[in-house]
Amino acid sequence: MTRIYTEAEIERQKKKASSASAFACALLGAALIVCIVLCTRVNTANARSLLFWTIGIFTLAGWIAIIVYSLIYRPCHAKAAHAEGLMKEKTQELAGQLERVSPPFHIPKSVTVRKVTIHTENGAQTLSILSDLAGLLPAPGSYLKIQTARSYIIAFEVSHEKD
Repeated sequence: MTRIYTEAEIERQKKKASSASAFACALLGAALIVCIVLCTRVNTANARSLLFWTIGIFTLAGWIAIIVYSLIYRPCHAKAAHAEGLMKEKTQELAGQLERVSPPFHIPKSVTVRKVTIHTENGAQTLSILSDLAGLLPAPGSYLKIQTARSYIIAFEVSHEKD
């Protein structure tokens, strides 16, 4: 079976999140040090320009830190927490035909997922998969053996015929 969530992937996401956090902290710390050094150089002749430099440095560093947090840290942290939660859950096996994959949607303060409809012998079931991992699934109409946890697909295997 092709595993979607692995320990290596969780560790990679955690490392990426901690690297982004360290970068943002280092950037803000460096901005603070530069501004302290500028404050020691102030006199009546250059006070206005050093004030503008200090404001500019803090503004630029703050915006870069916000962008790093929003685009790198938060998504990686959410994916790692989501995957860890699923790895601890009890799993269930299903087999059926992949019918359709919906457009992606974002769960607030969490991950972006897609809904997947699978036709099993017990009827249609709707499961979820991370949006960026939905490309791993075969084309609609394929028969799959699926392992799920909390109605998320965590592993699948393509079957060439209906079992």
